[in-house]
Amino acid sequence: MHRFHMLPGLVCSLFIITSARADQWASPTREEFFSEGSNFVAVIQPATKADGAKATMHKLTGGERTKVWEANLSNEASPVSASVSPDGRHLVTFDNWHRVGYGDDIVAIYDANGQLAKYSLEEFAPPPVAITNELSVVMGTNYLPRMAYFRLFSHSISSRWWKKDSIHFFFPGREPEFFCLWLDWDQRWVGWSLSNGSLIQVSEKQASHWTAEGRRRSLQQIESNPDDADAMNFLGRRHVGADRPLIEAWLKDTQFFSSYSHSSTKDDELTRFVFKSYSTKRQKADEMLSRWDGLASPDRSYHYNFLGSVQGVLRLPAPPGRSDGYLRIQLLPEGASSSTGLAAPVEHQLIADLAVHSPRGFREGRMHHLSLSTNVEFAIYGVTPGSYRVKAVWDKHTPFCGSTNSACAPGKGDVISTNLPLVIVRKGNAAPSVTVDCKTLVE
Repeated sequence: MHRFHMLPGLVCSLFIITSARADQWASPTREEFFSEGSNFVAVIQPATKADGAKATMHKLTGGERTKVWEANLSNEASPVSASVSPDGRHLVTFDNWHRVGYGDDIVAIYDANGQLAKYSLEEFAPPPVAITNELSVVMGTNYLPRMAYFRLFSHSISSRWWKKDSIHFFFPGREPEFFCLWLDWDQRWVGWSLSNGSLIQVSEKQASHWTAEGRRRSLQQIESNPDDADAMNFLGRRHVGADRPLIEAWLKDTQFFSSYSHSSTKDDELTRFVFKSYSTKRQKADEMLSRWDGLASPDRSYHYNFLGSVQGVLRLPAPPGRSDGYLRIQLLPEGASSSTGLAAPVEHQLIADLAVHSPRGFREGRMHHLSLSTNVEFAIYGVTPGSYRVKAVWDKHTPFCGSTNSACAPGKGDVISTNLPLVIVRKGNAAPSVTVDCKTLVE
């Protein structure tokens, strides 16, 4: 019996996460973190060869700064972020530069006397017992430190992104007693006493007060910054009917990002390459509303319950090279103008920069570029249900239209589609694969 089959997706997920999300960290620089109300500012200076990382708290009065206190930080290089209490008496730092989620000072609390306390992720947010027990049986205890959190939140080569979708604040008011953190992946509040930095046992009454405060702050944050995903996620967790329209508005987001996926054989022959386009807001909104309505979310990428997707093949007159500009595909509502150019703005669009989005392989320890064919696969995810005509332009010659969601009038030497196939998109489904002939040369 192969007991390893009890964790069918774990190792596969680990490979996908770590290989798809490599890290690029610049050197840490001097950072400033302001209190709510901007009455205080903490200046964090990263460690140097001569000195360790340091935080200096200043009071702001009429544009002038007065030093209040200073503390040496335990971070080897620098924290990743920090939060300043409204009264300027406390500083809470998060994580370590280059290694988010690792170390014994993932959360550290400071005041004028220095560090009150510091905590590793395992200390204030241990993985559920069920996961650790299962891993112990299947893989042995040696794997627990590295593997126990993989099912719970995203990982990269260097980091554990434990704070995604979480919110935090000092409570209550101007002279707070606690630092509160909503740990989204564990669906609970974590609290620290500011008197000594100790973890507290959060009571039901405290959790209720903090939840109400969290919603108030999230609504306030979204009013000033409609793109705040953490605040929106917190509202999605609360299921307050008045907040639902805010989430539903994200289903109409028009900012689509382009990416790609590809696979190749051991001898670096390209087996499949797909240009992809998606909206992070649409994806997040569908996830939140699905959770709200108790709809299942199968464990696969780009799944939607309220939206759909379009996939197909773009047939070109020649294989596109890295210097051949952009491929632009738009979904136009049925009945829209069928002019030769591309409309602006549009709700759904894929823009592939051929210089950036190209297949790559490794041979003899070096990266090299692989060739595309005349048949190029594409997928547009998070599409509003409805009927669309698919239009494409190979923006092949300068001046390029570029990567912006704007009108694109093809010029001499560009290639356009003329068949404009019809696709019908339904909730929760991928439309049948469509073929777009983009072979008409602009004279």
